[in-house]
Amino acid sequence: MNIANMRLKAGMTQRELSGKIGVAISTVAMWETGKSFPKTSMLPKLTQVLNCTADELLGIGQSGPAGSASCGEENERRGEI
Repeated sequence: MNIANMRLKAGMTQRELSGKIGVAISTVAMWETGKSFPKTSMLPKLTQVLNCTADELLGIGQSGPAGSASCGEENERRGEI
């Protein structure tokens, strides 16, 4: 997930983001560190507040750690396809 990157790009603190989407600051921090993930029902609100697409937020279609492989590529590497 790219929540931290998208939040910083939007020029927001964790406190500001948490206030705009109605969650605790600690929740945003846990999302950003990968200790938990937002519910899918929260994605539309996050994308609206962060002014990004769900794909950008989830790191889909990017190279690098956040979106290095598609699901199919990952399964293929593990021999599941």
